[in-house]
Amino acid sequence: SSFSRFWASASKAACFSVSSFSRFWASASREACFSLSSFSRFWASASREACLSLSSFSRFWASASKAACLSLSSFSRFWVSASREACLSLSSFSRFWASASREACLSLSSFSRFWASASREACLSLSSFSRFWASASR
Repeated sequence: SSFSRFWASASKAACFSVSSFSRFWASASREACFSLSSFSRFWASASREACLSLSSFSRFWASASKAACLSLSSFSRFWVSASREACLSLSSFSRFWASASREACLSLSSFSRFWASASREACLSLSSFSRFWASASR
């Protein structure tokens, strides 16, 4: 009778333990599934965000590269144009300076001839006046 009561009590305890373990296992399995599902959703979301970020960065890099190329091209065209303008201005100034120097030389030559002629005329006039004065004095 004592053994029967012990066996009944032990069986009941074992059943309770098995039942508790079954509930624990069901709960643990449910938590694991929920965690796996949450992780899967998180991973899918993170992957999507990473793809979007990479796509945005690729578009940004393409745009920045294009802008850099356009700026470099514009600067090259500006530099070529400025160099050409500088060369033309230098060439024009050189021609102007050559022309001005030639004009100055011609003017100086003309003035020198004029001064020589005027000096000769003055000397002749002075000589004529001296002869006249000598004759008049006599």
